[in-house]
Amino acid sequence: NPLQDVAALRFTMPAAGRVRLAVFGAFGNRLDKVDLGWIGEGEQQVTWHRPAEMAGGICFFRLEMENGGLVAMGKAIVLPK
Repeated sequence: NPLQDVAALRFTMPAAGRVRLAVFGAFGNRLDKVDLGWIGEGEQQVTWHRPAEMAGGICFFRLEMENGGLVAMGKAIVLPK
């Protein structure tokens, strides 16, 4: 699952709601935060664009609903530019 600049994130929403995406580095430092807005229930896919200043390495994705409910977590290897 190495990625260069863009990642397609697939997940299942248990119910419709506002969703946030947070991206963390290997040491827990937050690298990016995106408000994805209102997303419907069921199978979904969003596209995440790597920030220009982000270095390569392992990163972790966390999708959570506005009410604090966890939707999905994952990890990826980001290739150096």
